Amino acid sequence: QQFEATLRALDGSSDWRLLAFVFTLTDRVSHSFWRFHDPAAYAPIPPEELAASRTRVEDAYRWVDAHLASLLQRLPSDTTIFVLSDHGFQADPGSGHGTHRKEGIFLAAGPGIEPSATPITLSVLDVTPTVLAGLGLPVGEDMDGAAQASVFSELGNVRRIASYDATGAGAPAPGKNAAKIDKTTEEQLRGLGYIE
Repeated sequence: QQFEATLRALDGSSDWRLLAFVFTLTDRVSHSFWRFHDPAAYAPIPPEELAASRTRVEDAYRWVDAHLASLLQRLPSDTTIFVLSDHGFQADPGSGHGTHRKEGIFLAAGPGIEPSATPITLSVLDVTPTVLAGLGLPVGEDMDGAAQASVFSELGNVRRIASYDATGAGAPAPGKNAAKIDKTTEEQLRGLGYIE
């Protein structure tokens, strides 16, 4: 439903500068079904149970790839694309599930992107400054990461501002009008290390 709503919003407007969409399916399926994806890392699984779930992780990635392709087909050819994950996955035999691996992916393509097959070292903290710089927007001095100029063929000087944090005059008091997040989302953010 979220994906279809995003496509409708995209089809209904040509006046947008940034579109972001998060696929959560691969994360959820990998946590639950990684032992079927990498059975050698776990205690033996009954053959009929393994056969029934052997391709669930790959199927989830195929589904996401197909939907990503559908989204990309709707975008103008001059759109710069970033596809990324904040982590990867690996076996966790002790829990019987999949667990996060520190390394994720970052792919970039489109106008202004420096073509290269050589991997670059990029922290999850570098993503926002890099995207901001690519959009021609200033990077906050208080951001923990840095804009990675090697992603772009011609980035030029990265503009800077002190902060995007709304703590100046007229900012709401802490906690006032703060959006509440549901328990599942809070647990996911805590598991990823975004909140303590």
